[in-house]
Amino acid sequence: MSQISIVIPAYNAEEVLTETLLSVQNQTFTDWELVIIDDGSQDGTFNLASSFAQSDSRIRVVHQTNTGVAGARNKGVAEISSGSKAVIFFDHDDLWRPDALQVLWDALANNPDSVGAHALGLLVETSAKGRTFTTHQGTTVDWKRRKMVRAFGTTQTIFCSRTEPTTFNVQVYDGCVCTPGLMLVRREALDRLGLFDPSVVPCDDWDMWVRLSLLGDVVFVDDILLNWCVYGGNSSLNKEKMGQGVSDIRRKMFTLPGLTPEQQLLAHTRYRRMYASVERHNAQDAFSWSRLLFSKQKSAAALCYLKMAISLYFRYVALSLAWGPELDRGPIPRRLKDIAFPAELMPETAVSAGEDKDAYLSSHSLL
Repeated sequence: MSQISIVIPAYNAEEVLTETLLSVQNQTFTDWELVIIDDGSQDGTFNLASSFAQSDSRIRVVHQTNTGVAGARNKGVAEISSGSKAVIFFDHDDLWRPDALQVLWDALANNPDSVGAHALGLLVETSAKGRTFTTHQGTTVDWKRRKMVRAFGTTQTIFCSRTEPTTFNVQVYDGCVCTPGLMLVRREALDRLGLFDPSVVPCDDWDMWVRLSLLGDVVFVDDILLNWCVYGGNSSLNKEKMGQGVSDIRRKMFTLPGLTPEQQLLAHTRYRRMYASVERHNAQDAFSWSRLLFSKQKSAAALCYLKMAISLYFRYVALSLAWGPELDRGPIPRRLKDIAFPAELMPETAVSAGEDKDAYLSSHSLL
């Protein structure tokens, strides 16, 4: 019976999986089991994973038809041994520091009332093959670990100390656990949490950590234990999907069961502020485009964007000052520059954005 269960969902991971599995096998903490879920891969992922399993009895490989990363993680939960004390979900292209599991395990052991422990990751741009763990290049990802608090009848945002745990107040501001291989979850807490939500992929892990934080404190380990490897093809690089996922989490967050009235207020306030912030940036973008178009003597297009800027600015003011009785205004808007950049300013690459502009304004009316 292993102390830690590791779940790796793998889809078409043949090119990157070897280094990831080696980083598991090289852990100084050795009392683990690894379940690799081959999520309907069409390359050599299953055969590669099986070769590791044949030489290491701690590793098992399960093949299933493709369900997506959340479904694969859920399958992993069903496949791990019932007696493990903690569980961690590791992406198929990340790398651990050799003592990562030991550090997280010790953090749990030293904080018996905690429901989990997480550390920092280093965002590293690298090639798919030949990856090795590094702490000397890349960007530390911790989102500055800010938290929202209520004080004197207002909602404030303050920085966390480097020793305090990650609570719901931290998670409600921004997900500071950038990839699931940084989070070791106590098994009894995971059993209470339930499964990953496929409807919020690629932010299903953040959703899980938000729900985890409602069960108790998560120990924060101020140390870099993982390389979050970035190269072409990562799902986290898909800006549109990530934006949609963040919007879905923001809306789901203030309707979670078990929230206190204060927690619900914090979640809704963050959603409202983010919604308003996007509209403010969109108003600024539309105004800037209008000025550029006027300078190019494209008056008709310039007036169109000026009208849009005024409309968006008044919506921002309304959202900031008088949100109204509805808690849920729908999905947080996308940045206008991502969907409606003026064709007149990029004639060599852009297509007409008029249809996108009209759709944007009609679908985000406050009326």
